Amino acid sequence: MPTTARPEVLATLRFITEHQSEPLTLAEVADAVGYSPFHLARRFKAEVGLAPMQWLAAQRFLRARQLLLGSDASVTDICMEVGFSSLGTFTRRFTGEVGLGPSEFRRLPDRLHDEPARFAHVPGLDPAGGRLSGRIRFTEAARARVGQDPVIYIGLFAERAARGRPVCGSHLRGTDVFGFTDIPPGQYWLLASAYADDDPLRPLTDAWPVAGGTGAPVRIGRGLTSGQQVLMATPGEWATPITVALPALTAERTAARPPIPLPVPMHHGVWRPR
Repeated sequence: MPTTARPEVLATLRFITEHQSEPLTLAEVADAVGYSPFHLARRFKAEVGLAPMQWLAAQRFLRARQLLLGSDASVTDICMEVGFSSLGTFTRRFTGEVGLGPSEFRRLPDRLHDEPARFAHVPGLDPAGGRLSGRIRFTEAARARVGQDPVIYIGLFAERAARGRPVCGSHLRGTDVFGFTDIPPGQYWLLASAYADDDPLRPLTDAWPVAGGTGAPVRIGRGLTSGQQVLMATPGEWATPITVALPALTAERTAARPPIPLPVPMHHGVWRPR
């Protein structure tokens, strides 16, 4: 998100960041920055892509991920540390955001070491659904950060943030072209992140990678939607962290049918549901 955002949005981002481990309500956040909850929520979502409390949750789950991988603290202690009072609520919401429960996420590095995989699935396969194709480009700064042969995760998400499981997606290397098939008709956000190497732990520890997406949601029908352009850039000061555990998706092996024909050769694994 650009730092030229409205003052109330920047003030909200700063306040949430400083108080993320405290119990907060939208009314309290709005009162702290001097705006009504309705006005603040509308402005914030328009510029950030998430509602204020969703952005707060992303910060909390990022911290929880860091503690799960970098400390021996119990899940209960981590739950309290990041601002939750109910272990059940924390576990349910963490699973929804990250795609795995807290304990399973903590075991993920060992799992990825034992089962390096290229294919994954997400729920929602529609054999009669739509198809999507496009190309990925990099800004000069983004290319300098990830090099000439980056690993790319790209998918369709229900919201303008990489949270929860994608509707479908691809794990790419050696190409800037992507294609999805069997997409349930609807409106989605096309989002991607890129890393300099194929270390499966990198997406778990780098919450603000080179990332990009379409500037507007993509509407999918029953036919082919082609020509989508995704511009990858280095993250801004207030970029929303990626909370979904992307390597876990590619570790979920499943048979994948060939992708849709594209105008240039394409080499990738396609995330698909069973």
